[in-house]
Amino acid sequence: MIHGIFYGIFITFIFYFAVFAIRLRCISAMWFSFYTVCLGLILSLYQGDLQELFRHGSDNQIHTIFITLIGLLFYTGAKFLRTFLNTSFYSKPADKIIQVFQEIGTGP
Repeated sequence: MIHGIFYGIFITFIFYFAVFAIRLRCISAMWFSFYTVCLGLILSLYQGDLQELFRHGSDNQIHTIFITLIGLLFYTGAKFLRTFLNTSFYSKPADKIIQVFQEIGTGP
């Protein structure tokens, strides 16, 4: 029951910010909704709920998905921070630092 409430809250956040981003053309709300999707997927994979979909997959495949989702979470979080704070306008050095963190999320 707790998992249902947990996933319901995540779906509500995702839906709300996606509609908010579309209606107001707010790019930072879109990146926050992507961040929330990645966070929800990581937490469901960590708790074992998402692993039921990959029942026939190997542990290596599940670990690869987990690492990919962590990279996406890092990328979307840094992109959300850059767009929400508008660091390219207010602080070029801070924007470069956050951009480095964003590039770390994409991997090699």
